[in-house]
Amino acid sequence: MSLMRNYLLFIYRHTKYGIPSEIVDEILWLPELTILPELPREVIGVFNLRGRVVPVVDLDLKLKRKPERYRTEDAVIVLNQGDVWLGILANQALEVVSIPETAVESTPLLESQAPERLVTQVARFNNEIVALLDVSQLLAQIATLGEDVLEETAVSSAHTPLFCPEATPAERKIFQQRAQSYSQVITRQQYADLVPLAIVRLNQEYLALPLEQIKEFAPLDTLTPIPCTPSHIMGDINLRGDIITVIDIRPVLGLPITNLPENAQLAILQDMAAGIPLDAVLEVKYINEQEIAPLPLAMQSVNPEFISGVITYQNRAISLLNLAKIMTAEELVVNEYV
Repeated sequence: MSLMRNYLLFIYRHTKYGIPSEIVDEILWLPELTILPELPREVIGVFNLRGRVVPVVDLDLKLKRKPERYRTEDAVIVLNQGDVWLGILANQALEVVSIPETAVESTPLLESQAPERLVTQVARFNNEIVALLDVSQLLAQIATLGEDVLEETAVSSAHTPLFCPEATPAERKIFQQRAQSYSQVITRQQYADLVPLAIVRLNQEYLALPLEQIKEFAPLDTLTPIPCTPSHIMGDINLRGDIITVIDIRPVLGLPITNLPENAQLAILQDMAAGIPLDAVLEVKYINEQEIAPLPLAMQSVNPEFISGVITYQNRAISLLNLAKIMTAEELVVNEYV
């Protein structure tokens, strides 16, 4: 029987990568980074993760490619091996899969193209080719710096270049709020008592979704129309072999139907082969249940029937959607005899 190894799959610049899941600690939305010129070129900056300085690597720079603009939709895959912590920039984290040893093969061509043997193997998996990252040298390089050196450098660099200077004021505020949130030291018990929410945008409205009802987020790719269905059934997408029906919830919320942006996202729901389209996914926020307030009478931008309450985000009150109630709303039910 072939040996299996678990890998976290992620996408960066249209390439699918795999990284051993045993060294993945957590996945975060990209925060504001502190740029330290003293660090290796591929380290685009560091951030404070609950009191620990984590350097973040851009694979484009490591592979001698021109980097692209960083976005609020980007993620950081935080790796931990021993006392060494490292973040890998990703456009999208996918899933953890078990890949048999027989599906993995060496790639001399890629090895010669990738400095310091960053990609030396590929896996042929589910009719796709996955580039398997060997991050041992990256981790070793960070280990030689030492956490004390990173902390001293971060503290002593009072005047550093601005991270992602192309960011809009709204994007910069999101980056900064994430950085501030990640720096807070929270115990495991405190985490257990918090409510995880995804902050999203739809029709320029800021909304909160209960994260426990979301399986994952994915780009809204090409839709296949479904004949003889209501207009709120936008079509199907194929997500790694699973057929997901895209359901537009804007009619239920009382929001106008407008064109979605090119980089629209899809929230895949738990226990349902369905997803809801979004303009953007901004961040994950953990709050105390006491921070969820009743819906004010004056707040009517979204149909109040489907709102569980409101929370404060960026000094504004935003609606927390009741997804369970929305997805069973009469307006969304499709008559099978249509």
